[in-house]
Amino acid sequence: NSQMMRITFCINRNHLIARSWHNSSISKSVCISSRLSSNESSKVTERVECPSIASSLTPPQEVYTDKSIYDKEIETILKCNWQYAATTHHLRNVGSYVTGSFANEQYVIVNNSNPTATKVEKESTYTSTMSIGAYYNVCRHHASILLPENTHGSLVQADGSNPSMQKSIENFNRKSYGLLPIDNCLTLSDQLVFLRFETDATHSNFLGDLNHRLAPVFASMDQFGFTSALNRTLVHVKTATYHLSCNWKVFVENYLDGGYHVPFAHPGLTNQLSLDSYDIKCHDFGVSIQTCGSNATQSTKDGGDEQNVSTNKKKLPSTLSKSIAAKANPNTPNVDFSERVARGAVYAFIYPNFMINRYGPWLDVNYVIPTGIKSCQVKFDWFLEQSQFNEKGDAVQEFIEKSLNASDQVQKEDMILCDGVQKGIESSAYKRLRGRYAPQIETPLFQFHQIYSKHIGLNF
Repeated sequence: NSQMMRITFCINRNHLIARSWHNSSISKSVCISSRLSSNESSKVTERVECPSIASSLTPPQEVYTDKSIYDKEIETILKCNWQYAATTHHLRNVGSYVTGSFANEQYVIVNNSNPTATKVEKESTYTSTMSIGAYYNVCRHHASILLPENTHGSLVQADGSNPSMQKSIENFNRKSYGLLPIDNCLTLSDQLVFLRFETDATHSNFLGDLNHRLAPVFASMDQFGFTSALNRTLVHVKTATYHLSCNWKVFVENYLDGGYHVPFAHPGLTNQLSLDSYDIKCHDFGVSIQTCGSNATQSTKDGGDEQNVSTNKKKLPSTLSKSIAAKANPNTPNVDFSERVARGAVYAFIYPNFMINRYGPWLDVNYVIPTGIKSCQVKFDWFLEQSQFNEKGDAVQEFIEKSLNASDQVQKEDMILCDGVQKGIESSAYKRLRGRYAPQIETPLFQFHQIYSKHIGLNF
């Protein structure tokens, strides 16, 4: 019976994962045992397989090049999902606003009230009465864009009304012709603002509540030793935008390859990570989490010298790595990977295009914005633990500069990879012979493709 649900088991990075499949689409993923020893892992591998990922092909060429598919993605996948829109960094005062765009939607987000600080049990605790309103940044008169895109400032009218409309118009209610509100607006932990432009029952039932989807992400961060996943102890430091010449899914796929590309593309980052500790988990609602310890953490456990001990058993492909690094940063900027990574990293993906990463004292969020079939933007917001400003004093700015330079180097290395992949996808070679998955490490990528194919209505 094609409708019958069947349970299969597969080994994923030395973890036993139970997956619930329905018509070859992932609906659940639950870790049912802790890390197995290498001997246990090999024994289980002999008994069970994951035939779906092991036998599947990657998506066909037209998924990355066909205009009709791209248009359908925008309307049926991206607009129907929560889209990260802004940080509240510029929304501290009544009437303050930030503007932005997603696909063909222009928006302005406004603070309609003030945050207040209270004291609870002798500790200063931030509580918020901040009321965030979101509106389409389109004039109701002749559809002009009112406020410049990607700006911030203060508005006289914080409720979206337009005081300049003519009073001589008959039967005219000025407040009824203010900016049209975006009904689905969510502020997460008083730091991140999300918007949803369309509501689709199918997607809503699948995706569930955003806070619920993020719960395993923050739990992983806590388990990894990060005491504050996303709260007022994190200070917004910088926003940046990268422009890529590739389909938006290519960047997502690069992020979801289970660290496969890291030793090839990121020599500076690889030197600080203990790749043998790389771990992957897939969760409900299109959430996947990749974690990796640092060499510093491992050397401390082993009683070794933090500067000299390396637990990476994989030999770096130095020629390729140096070539990518040279193209990404020909001037070799002042960078610092070691203090930036510190005790390790947590990389979390929330379907379809949002990432949140925690490493050392840093947290960053990045999200992919399609700008065409073969182009996209990736926007980053970086947050730093408040304690760093107190501990480092005057040296904190130098630390921030070095850390952000290191992050910029990683992003530029990824851009080189993604732009090259887009060119390869467009070749006749990929059209003739699609790719395959690496079953033990590319389960997040496979999960993304399965959910995507279901929502876009394509079977590949």
